[in-house]
Amino acid sequence: MTIEELEQLWQVEISNYRSQLNGLDLDLSDVHISLHNASWCPDCVRETSELLAIKQALKEKAPHITLISYEDKEHYMNNKSSLEVNCVPTIIASRDGQEYARIEENSQGKLLERLS
Repeated sequence: MTIEELEQLWQVEISNYRSQLNGLDLDLSDVHISLHNASWCPDCVRETSELLAIKQALKEKAPHITLISYEDKEHYMNNKSSLEVNCVPTIIASRDGQEYARIEENSQGKLLERLS
């Protein structure tokens, strides 16, 4: 799965978050995000939709997002212990190669705050 496919899949959810981000003036262009995601995961819908809404709202000031997609649920569950993440979704934010935020499963409504 790609970022573009997720934007299509969850366009309604992303749109709902976008309406809350009008006038957002923030520069996260120096942030790199590793997004560990699965389209079968209900928590991923919420967290990824919000992240993609932030990306769309910030346009050229958006963080760079690398998607690591786990679409084979059985394979993910069987190999979970060997992955660098404990669960999906996991959002890992870095600046200058240094991780500064790791959000696992639920940002509790503070995703933008945690990324800033």
